[in-house]
Amino acid sequence: MTALRREDVPPEMQAWIDEQMKHFTPADLEPAVRLMRQYARKSRAQNREAAA
Repeated sequence: MTALRREDVPPEMQAWIDEQMKHFTPADLEPAVRLMRQYARKSRAQNREAAA
């Protein structure tokens, strides 16, 4: 899956995204990032165990 680039997003959708981003700060995302990293560590550990 490839990430969307800004030029791939229609202008009206980009305007909506920009408006939504005004309501968030990086600190709002920290809990989600921690959870995703925890999930990734657990997944890697399970993969190592399965390969052993």
